[in-house]
Amino acid sequence: MTTLATDTKPKRDDGQRRRGRGSGEGTIYKRIDARRRKDGTVVEVERWLAMVDLGVRSGKRKRQVLYGTTRTEVAQKLTKVLRDRDRGLEPIAEPARTTLKDWLEHWLEDVVKRSKRPNTYLNYEQSVRVHILPRLGSKRLSALRRRDIDTWITDRERSGLGARTIHRLWAVLHSALEHAVRTDRLAINPASRPTLPRAERDEPRTLSRDQVRTLIAALANEHDAALYALELTTGLRQGELLGLRWARDETGPGVDLERSEVRVTEQMQHGELAPLKRGASRRVLRLRPWLVALLVDHQDRQAELRLLAAQRWQEHGLVFPSRVGTPRRAGNAWLSWKRPLKRAGLPDYKFHELRHTAASMALSEGASLFHVSRMLGHSSIAITGDTYGHWTDEGREDVAARLERAIFGAQNGLATTLATTAAAGALPEADSKLEIASRRVPGGE
Repeated sequence: MTTLATDTKPKRDDGQRRRGRGSGEGTIYKRIDARRRKDGTVVEVERWLAMVDLGVRSGKRKRQVLYGTTRTEVAQKLTKVLRDRDRGLEPIAEPARTTLKDWLEHWLEDVVKRSKRPNTYLNYEQSVRVHILPRLGSKRLSALRRRDIDTWITDRERSGLGARTIHRLWAVLHSALEHAVRTDRLAINPASRPTLPRAERDEPRTLSRDQVRTLIAALANEHDAALYALELTTGLRQGELLGLRWARDETGPGVDLERSEVRVTEQMQHGELAPLKRGASRRVLRLRPWLVALLVDHQDRQAELRLLAAQRWQEHGLVFPSRVGTPRRAGNAWLSWKRPLKRAGLPDYKFHELRHTAASMALSEGASLFHVSRMLGHSSIAITGDTYGHWTDEGREDVAARLERAIFGAQNGLATTLATTAAAGALPEADSKLEIASRRVPGGE
């Protein structure tokens, strides 16, 4: 196809003189292209263009060209680009040519990185790079349809990903496309109402009380004994635990041995301390005397390690650093956790399940859901109830016993009689205390 372009200046019908655009405001003009069709005929195609200077980026001056069939259409596109430029947003390709890859890269850099925490950005970036771009990145944003999203979800299922992981990946994609809707890049979100696999909620695993006592006994002479004991009594998140520092004064964050408390205000993320984002996550927890004594012993051992490490020691003020004082990696903490488990002869529990265990034990001892929620740093008591209102073996037995007392009251003999006669294959006649009516169950014999 051959193209012959001619630029023409737009004429005004009212005869009034148009005010010229200032520097950096962009230029709008009309162009006539001569295009050859497949049958050999040549036709003239009229379209409008706008060119805008985006300034110097990465050492090079960058300009963007916008296209449209009318001047009004191009002017609207130009206004949007200029507004984004003035807000400091990185420009993306011409909307009609923007691929999902273009949009996701723009969204990650200009939206997620500016509004989310570094750890959230890294998780989103990995989800996009590993799971979304390889299958959908080349598709034009404007051509993306719900069937494409459903096909992608099915592909992720066949690759072996779990339902909860797929839900998380979809949430990232949906958020990115929802931003495209809010900024008028898309009319509707094609990721809305997809066919997602059913995600069954896994019931948190917890250690029984006997297992907890066995674990505590196995922590004797363990380098990280204070770490595991603190986790079992406070339910801190792993990042919060590894980010604890020795408090320097009565208001500073971290472990305060003089006041027998720990002030949780920050967490370790990828080797760096970051403040906790929610007010509910920032909390003060009390320490029992036996735990304070264990932490004092841990502090003394840390002083010995500092002397042994000599010049290799890098002081960060951390309560649970590496052997040379640097922030401990989460993976190394997980490997260390395997050692006391093996010594105690316990199953392969995850480190995070100590947090579940702390919450479950507190609730089983009669602590209110509100106070356990505050201990865990949940933003809502509903999260605590939804996560830890599960059935443990001890909880099942307790509820069953309470229901038995509610039904039979002090007449435990009646319950025993029912159990005995039921085992013999016959129920007793109804009496004044408990009427037992023989009724046909719908659909039964």
